Amino acid sequence: MNKKRINLDVSSKRMLTTKEAEGYTGLGKLKLREWAESIGAVQKFGTRVLFDKYVIDKALDNRALDQATETA
Repeated sequence: MNKKRINLDVSSKRMLTTKEAEGYTGLGKLKLREWAESIGAVQKFGTRVLFDKYVIDKALDNRALDQATETA
């Protein structure tokens, strides 16, 4: 079985593939797509779908801030 290896080192990338974004966020394919569309992180290039890591990071940071202020 020759399985294609997915490079999950996304530290220097802005746009992530579905597999990379799944690994980065820990979400499954369907939940990732739903959540990423709701925050505006989905970018379509023809038939290719990529996820904007900067938008994802900003949404995660805002979520962490919101949760921190709720507990304070």
